[in-house]
Amino acid sequence: MADYILYIDDADMTQDDCLRNLQPIEEYVKSQTVYFACKALNYRFDENKWDGPRPLAVYVDWFINNGKLDAQLIFDEPLEHRGREVGEKLKSILKELKIKSFDDLKGILSPDVKCYPKG
Repeated sequence: MADYILYIDDADMTQDDCLRNLQPIEEYVKSQTVYFACKALNYRFDENKWDGPRPLAVYVDWFINNGKLDAQLIFDEPLEHRGREVGEKLKSILKELKIKSFDDLKGILSPDVKCYPKG
């Protein structure tokens, strides 16, 4: 992750100009309006695929706990894990638990994983 930003408004800047104009991002953003958005990683079970290899700001760490599919949201490792890594781990766990459809999750999903009905 970058620590500095260089704003160039003159195509004829020299290398020395560039070095002088480097700004710590922490200082630069104080004078900017910054928007931050995250996208979900959707695993489409029936198609056996997910959205892609993009880096994830927040991800779900899926694991087996006492024979149940359990999960933990990971907030403190932004952009360190990619969709493919998380998707492959989930596929492996679903295979180990012999999950072949969403209906198979009924007896396997940990009570700690919150599910909300469509509606």
